[in-house]
Amino acid sequence: MNLKFILSIGALALFAACGDDSSSNSSADPVKNDDPMSIFEVRKPDSVKVSYTDEDGKPASEKFMQQDWICTFNYEGEDGYFYIQSSVDEVEMLMSVVPVSSETEKAELYVNGKMVPVSKAEYSWGGNHHNDNISFTYKDKVFKFYHSSFGFGWRSCQEMDCLQVFKADGETEIKDGCTSERSLPVVCRNVDEKGRVSSFDDTFEKCPGDFDD
Repeated sequence: MNLKFILSIGALALFAACGDDSSSNSSADPVKNDDPMSIFEVRKPDSVKVSYTDEDGKPASEKFMQQDWICTFNYEGEDGYFYIQSSVDEVEMLMSVVPVSSETEKAELYVNGKMVPVSKAEYSWGGNHHNDNISFTYKDKVFKFYHSSFGFGWRSCQEMDCLQVFKADGETEIKDGCTSERSLPVVCRNVDEKGRVSSFDDTFEKCPGDFDD
């Protein structure tokens, strides 16, 4: 009887230990909060053909890669990531063929462990110099990912690296984190054709020719 009792206690203890281990894994890892690739359903961007009228007034077209981005987000205690899927839908002939409008297919903001609603999300190519930006509205504020450093000819030399915050009108400034001090730093990564992004380590450096110290 004593041996059966001991074996029964041992089996119950083993079952309880296994149950505890399973429970801790399921609660700790539904989503890896430090890995945006596990948070969002990231697509593989493709090229899209965009029609325009050339300098001679003739119809023409050119292909542009879809512009999908993932950026870190950190503002007033809210920390997470922003993801946008966009496709160029209008171009103009300036010094070259330049995108002037993009369609947003998806925009998602993940902060403090959950998805939150956003609106009016847009990727902008940034003219002939390609000083691009991403903007969206959240909690009656407009957030804009932009650049804090420009080199010779007022050209950015790296991906968007800072955040600007405006009131709902998109013009009244609340906080400009894109001055030379870069007071609201972010890391933005372009999603490549395989649906991948590089590390979110902050590798920012001022552009060659940026003398605004």
